[in-house]
Amino acid sequence: MSEHDDDSVLSQVGALPEIDVDARVSERIRRRAQSVLAHNARLARRPWLARADRVYTRVIEPPLVLAACVIYLVWAFQNVLALIVH
Repeated sequence: MSEHDDDSVLSQVGALPEIDVDARVSERIRRRAQSVLAHNARLARRPWLARADRVYTRVIEPPLVLAACVIYLVWAFQNVLALIVH
């Protein structure tokens, strides 16, 4: 993204309306943002860790989640069929 694109994005973000949230929500958002920034800073200091994180989140994790969902779905269907049949 070029500097011109950054300015365009920043101006669009600046044009968004303000929404008042309560203190708990604001604190939760702030903590989450700081956590993400800290995680990205750790990854920036260790390029190999950034690559490993990218491989895990893009290659390894999706099939694991899919497998867990399929296993649960098969289990649920088996239990429902067992209830219907008996």
